[in-house]
Amino acid sequence: MSKLLLVIAFLLYGTVGFSQENDSLFAVERNNAWLIQHKIKKGETLFLISRRFHVPPAILAGANRLPFTQNFATIDSVYIPVSAYTP
Repeated sequence: MSKLLLVIAFLLYGTVGFSQENDSLFAVERNNAWLIQHKIKKGETLFLISRRFHVPPAILAGANRLPFTQNFATIDSVYIPVSAYTP
């Protein structure tokens, strides 16, 4: 019985650590503003990211000094402003 409890505890501990590492958001300070750094995944666009984080596309583009037509192929991450728009 104790071995079973030990195995269950080990599995739960490992799962929690893995999910925290992949699902965590980290805020950074840049230019006197709080921003969330988001690593761009294949197929993501400015509009998709702005919709996901509830930030208007113009504000997201302005925070990253990007035009709306910017292709993310050359960029590895964007900064999402933490404001009234971000839940």
